[in-house]
Amino acid sequence: MRRASQFLDWGNGVRSPLVWIDRTPDAASRRRHLCSMRLALCAGLVAYGCASLPLKGSPAVGVSISTDHASYVRGAPITLSLSVVNQTDTTVVLQFSSAKKYDFTIRNSADTVVWRWSTGIAFAQLQTADTLAPHATRPYQQVFSDSLVPGAYRATGFLTATGHAVSAQANFSVTP
Repeated sequence: MRRASQFLDWGNGVRSPLVWIDRTPDAASRRRHLCSMRLALCAGLVAYGCASLPLKGSPAVGVSISTDHASYVRGAPITLSLSVVNQTDTTVVLQFSSAKKYDFTIRNSADTVVWRWSTGIAFAQLQTADTLAPHATRPYQQVFSDSLVPGAYRATGFLTATGHAVSAQANFSVTP
């Protein structure tokens, strides 16, 4: 008999310790025992609403970004729209570690960030959650109103949900 210790990885940076006394005779039996323990633990947590289990490698949430125009005159406001869509047939719960649910950046042709929406904003440090029904879309929008020098730019929208690191990009230009 030996004492074993491992961690259950939830896939979103959270690990739960698993400790048990091993009374099984061989490695294959230990693996089956561990698998059945993990399954029972997961089923119990989900049944009682204590955990949100992201699907590893599953495209549960997708994002797309758009600008209101493909080209802008220097100094014109640029509206950035990020759409978050639940791509599954089940409800998805998005967990956030702060009040910041999304972010936008604008990069110039040299790939330098010239604007980040969240810079200088203090977000409440509290855990929040958004629920997306099957195939539902959640829009986020911000307006960039500073002046950019003429040239080519790339806007990127990011979803900041734990376990759902997704982003999308859109190109636009600024003319004199």
